[in-house]
Amino acid sequence: DRDWWQPGGEEAPGGVNVLTLAADKEEYQIGDMVHLTIPSAVAGRGLLSIENGTRILRTDWFAADGAQKRYSFRVTADMAPTVYVHVALLQPHLQANNDLPIRLYGVIPIHIINRASVLEPQIVCDDVFEPENSVLVRVKEKNSSPMTYTLAIIDEGLLDLTRFKTPDPWGHFYQRQALGVKTWDIYNLVAGAYGGKLERLLAIGGGDKVQLDSQRKANRFPPMVRFYGPFELKKGGTNSHTIDIPQYVGSVRIMLVAGQGKSFGAAEKTVPIRKPLMVLGTLPRVLSVNESVNLPVAVFADDKIKDVQVRIKTHGAAQLDGEQAKVVQFTEKGDQLVTFALKCDAIAGVAKIDISAQSGSESAAQTIEIDVRNPMQAVVDVVDATLESGKTWRKEVELAGTPGTNHVTLEVSRIPPINLSKRLDFLIQYPYGCIEQTTSSAFPQLYLSKLISLPQDEQRQVQQNVTAGIDRLRHFQT
Repeated sequence: DRDWWQPGGEEAPGGVNVLTLAADKEEYQIGDMVHLTIPSAVAGRGLLSIENGTRILRTDWFAADGAQKRYSFRVTADMAPTVYVHVALLQPHLQANNDLPIRLYGVIPIHIINRASVLEPQIVCDDVFEPENSVLVRVKEKNSSPMTYTLAIIDEGLLDLTRFKTPDPWGHFYQRQALGVKTWDIYNLVAGAYGGKLERLLAIGGGDKVQLDSQRKANRFPPMVRFYGPFELKKGGTNSHTIDIPQYVGSVRIMLVAGQGKSFGAAEKTVPIRKPLMVLGTLPRVLSVNESVNLPVAVFADDKIKDVQVRIKTHGAAQLDGEQAKVVQFTEKGDQLVTFALKCDAIAGVAKIDISAQSGSESAAQTIEIDVRNPMQAVVDVVDATLESGKTWRKEVELAGTPGTNHVTLEVSRIPPINLSKRLDFLIQYPYGCIEQTTSSAFPQLYLSKLISLPQDEQRQVQQNVTAGIDRLRHFQT
């Protein structure tokens, strides 16, 4: 309910009550002086309070004479990472020099950096890596501080899918803190003067920037993901790590995240992986049986490469359907495309394609493993017959489907067929689940021997399952 002497928020939003405070810098370090400008167009007294996320650090009264007020204080370690300066300015009740409210207030956040909490790790390595080679990565700290760190080397194509950024632990633990000190303002209720609500005017606190989704497309490169650590770096020391680079063409990001006590830091370096001669073959995600497909191979060469012989070898469920080797000629640095024909077998499996390129002493290779699947669903043909007493039934059954993937089951029964062989594997299993599931699995197994001839091992398994089901039912008793 609104009291009769309080104006509505729509007519009086309370903006005239606010003091716009200003600091001389965006951020400060421990020991710096903070110089605040307080616009006091009224004469009176002001109460200044320095607060952080949990408590009031100091308070001070000052006199206002109608001109801008300059207030200074020194930054201490307990103020990091954020303090708020809150000012309440009061002018005498019986004055006619201005029509401003009797009470004005304002608040400003001050961002403080404690350099002692900042680690500056450094990554030292070659600017270019070669695939199928070992590289040396050295790690040290700029100020010779000790630290514990992890090292990640990730394909930039994978990182770009989600616009992944190198983690910044210092930015997380020392981000802008929200004001934790609550201030109750009841001056309007006491003096009946014009005023608005504080929470409607000041939006304070921390938060990260909103990241937009990436729309980049990913290429079909084999993933390059390596993670090492944690490691200890002694004070003033340098650690060395030997990294094996696989068959990979592209660019990687080396990400280092470090911490020691209440100090944190991170570093990153982007390194391309290339060599004078490189090959990159492209195939779909899967192939199908009896399918013909072209394998395009991109050959990348620098200005030292002239003639390149590209050779293909296949293993498994795919074969070459044409030339095994082709020659590509280069007159300048660049890339060219050469195509080979493949034919998939009639039986599903895994195909392995080895791509190699040779030019003098330079060579490059790539291996692609791909599934060759049968896209058709399973086909079931049922042939049924009723055999009268004294009669003989003969039938030649032609197996459907791909050779090696088909089989025949013969079921003879005095009752109408129930296709029990198809369901036998699902039925003979250890009972699990609730009472209903346990009973549904164990109870039919009591009658299996009366319906179908079971081998000795399956008879023993049925007996064990029934006994286990009865024991399990006991555990549900309350």
